[in-house]
This record gives sequence, C-alpha cells and structure tokens, in this order.
Amino acid sequence: MTDSSLSGSDTTTHPTLIRQRDATIPSQVEENEQIDHCTTDHVEILPSLRGNLVMKTVGSTITHISQIIQSSAILCGDSPTVLRTLPSDFFSCCITSPPYWDTRYSGFADKLGCEDDYREYIRNLVRVFREVRRTLKPTGTLWLVIGDTYASDDPRWWAMCKGKPEKELTSPRSLPMGFKPKDLMGIPWRLAMELQNDGWYLRSDIIWSIPNHRPEPVRDRPARAHDYVFLFTKSEQYEYHGQDGETKTRRTVWEIPTVINRSISYSVFPEPLVERCMRAGSLRNDVVLDPFFGSGTVGIVAKRLMRRCVGIELNPDYVMLASKRIRETA
Repeated sequence: MTDSSLSGSDTTTHPTLIRQRDATIPSQVEENEQIDHCTTDHVEILPSLRGNLVMKTVGSTITHISQIIQSSAILCGDSPTVLRTLPSDFFSCCITSPPYWDTRYSGFADKLGCEDDYREYIRNLVRVFREVRRTLKPTGTLWLVIGDTYASDDPRWWAMCKGKPEKELTSPRSLPMGFKPKDLMGIPWRLAMELQNDGWYLRSDIIWSIPNHRPEPVRDRPARAHDYVFLFTKSEQYEYHGQDGETKTRRTVWEIPTVINRSISYSVFPEPLVERCMRAGSLRNDVVLDPFFGSGTVGIVAKRLMRRCVGIELNPDYVMLASKRIRETA
C-alpha cells in the first residue's frame, strides 16, 4: 500500500470515507475463541466521518483481528508486516518496548530478540521503527523503552531465548562478535545511534530507575537497577507537552517501580511510565501506536486518558489477554 492509496485521490479503489465501503466493524472476540494464523497481508485503518477508527480487512488471506475496543484496535500479526499496511502521517505518538535482545523470551523462537547476532537484532528494529516513523504525523514522537545485557556464553541464557531446554541445544553459545566475557554490550545506545543514523531525531535519554528491580547476584560490579527511555522525533519541530504536565516529566530520571504480570511471566510496562510518555506526547482523542503490544498496558492507559490506541501483537495469547485487560479497565 502506498501513501497515495489512503489519500482519497482514488475513491474508486481506496475511498477514505467509510460510508463508501461495505465495511463492517468486527464483532468482539470472546475470550475462549481460538485465534490462529495471526499474519496479515493487508489491513486498513481509516478515519471515519466521526474521527473514530474503523477497521476494514481486504483479501481472503486476512485471518484474525482480535477486536475493536471502542474506537481502538489490536492487530494480531508480525509488526513489520502489519505496519506496512497502516496509513502514513496518522499517529500522534508511539510508545513501545520491544523484546530485549537475549534477555526476554517472547514465546516465539527465532523471532525478534532471539537473533544469534545482536547486530541483526538492531537491524530488525531499525526496519520496524522506519515504518513507525512513516506512520507518525510530522509532529509525532517515539518513546522507546529498552534495556541492556551483558556478553555471555552461558548456555542457560541461550536456552531461555531459544525457548528450548538447555540439554536440547545442538551447539554451545558463542560470545557476540567483538565482545569479551562479562562486557556490558550497550544495546540501547547502539540502537539509538542506528535510529539516529536512519533519520530519527534523538531528543532525550531518560533513565528509568526501577527501585524494585530484580536483584542481580553479582559481587564484582554495581547491580543494575535501570532501563532507558529514549525520546525520538520524526521532525525538528514536534508536539511535546511535558512542560505542561506533571513536574516529574521535566527531568531525565524517572523512578517508577516495575510490575510483574503473572500471565506472561515477565515484567511489563508500569502504567505510570506509560502515562508520563502519553501525556507528554499526545492530547485527548489523539491516536497512539504500540507495535509491540504485549499485555496491552499502552491500551489501558490510552483508554483511561481518553486517547485511542492501535496495538500490534504477534502472540495470539497476549492478544486475548490484552483485550480482556482493556475491556476491564474502568
């Protein structure tokens, strides 16, 4: 789909008014409905006459879109594939946290975060966020939460990230090229530099200080208790409302406890972290994007702050969990 396909210039093939379509809003998916084949060849999200999001699926190969949640949507599929189907210059901001490389198993072996080479991981993310940049309005912002890791040849980490028992590994894990054992790899900053080289404006690095960070059993260095939040912008001039919001947003160290979601067995976005980003990067009724939706925290906060949200999630189990959590949000 090209940019012009959503511009309204060809109302026969790609009309922008929903009344010109025979589209219907998908019905709400029941919690026990089986979702499979979560890949998307062609999905359109178009502004309706009232400004709400209405989803239209095109082609027989479309499988499952989880549900429309009021005027927001969760798309079940691979982020790079689904992003290419979304309109350009549409979202006010993107708030997301991709799977960390070699530290957080997403449930899909050989997917993002499970690459053998960290450089391939960074290249994959650069491609994802290139599409994110296209979908953002010229004044849009990206709030990227990312953590670091250490170089290791410990097979336990490799087994976890591959989603296999350690004894089933066919070969031992080798050290990442260019690193010595125990080196801090600097993944967040390596990614930030590549995104900057790809065209993003890097405006701020924020230290997310985590007072309840899981203890590290180390005695030869300080225990890590932080991740990074990077603020990127599409253009030199952009929307930023941090100075009008709470005073804590105005500084670059945010102390916010993490949250453990027992349903997916790892820490997730804490809502206060998402809320700070969302208040600084959007206004009421704006549309927010999260291409790594997980358990749906960005959608929960968007609903509470009266924004609209489009989330993309590969794992159908997480899609169902996110749908349930957002529906139950007051």
